Amino acid sequence: MNKNTGLTKHACSLCGASLRPSRYRKGKFRLWVCDRCVFGQIYPRPSFEEVDKCYRLGYSEGSYEKVLELGRQVKRDKFKRILLLLRRMGIVKNLKRESVLDLGCSDGLFLEMVREMGGIDFVGVELADEGAQRAAELLGKEKVFHGKVEEYTGRAERTFSLVTMLDLIEHVEDLDFFMASVLGLLRRKGTLVITTPNWRCLYARLFGSRWPYFIPPEHLLYFSPRAMYSFGAKFGLEVLLIRRAVKYVSLRYFTGVAEHLAPFLAGPGRLILECLPFGWENRSIPLYLGETLAVFRKSENSVF
Repeated sequence: MNKNTGLTKHACSLCGASLRPSRYRKGKFRLWVCDRCVFGQIYPRPSFEEVDKCYRLGYSEGSYEKVLELGRQVKRDKFKRILLLLRRMGIVKNLKRESVLDLGCSDGLFLEMVREMGGIDFVGVELADEGAQRAAELLGKEKVFHGKVEEYTGRAERTFSLVTMLDLIEHVEDLDFFMASVLGLLRRKGTLVITTPNWRCLYARLFGSRWPYFIPPEHLLYFSPRAMYSFGAKFGLEVLLIRRAVKYVSLRYFTGVAEHLAPFLAGPGRLILECLPFGWENRSIPLYLGETLAVFRKSENSVF
């Protein structure tokens, strides 16, 4: 027990240092943080039923459907910019020659962008029923695995040159077990691309527990840019790039998503919408909402 707080001690999954309880709290869930690598984890760990509800009810209640339709163009812009960035970095020179695995592929939109830009060898993995069904309809059943990443690793019998985890890693329960599966799917000198919320961004510091990305038990792990370097060191990955992930969003999209994730922001957004000239509500503007983009390379002597 921690003598100062009366709470059970927890160890950081990245560096092993002791965690301390933070001010971020929602219901019974609290964010515990590491001062050494600036990484955060949710405790108590949610039950299987609580985690399953995040992936099942979100679809059946229609909230996912609404956010999905609002953000489709935003996601397309985001994904296209990531692929173009990888091309500029010389990582992806010709998608026709790459094998791409998108973990947590949702409705398959990222892989649709891969296909539009010339990719022919790609697979998506999605746990949620509705997301996997949508992806299969978009890409073809043979291109989508419906289940957990760990289950796919046991059946794949192949590796990929490019593995993406876009807005996925924050949902992971057991990081070590999960990454062993991921790295088993990534070939040596292959590229791993991650986007995830940055819990040390200005928005998180201002809003605290009301920060829209602080949503336990859906989000369990909270990375900062510094934590991403520790993540790379722990799993034998060379850091190629860590930077802000900027989205191009419209005010209509921002207001619609706020109604789902942060209702206290939706009211001001609607008022602004009513005052804008016709058509301005759908204009895209660059906006940093507190996400990090990280690009890693798997070393040739990786133990995975």
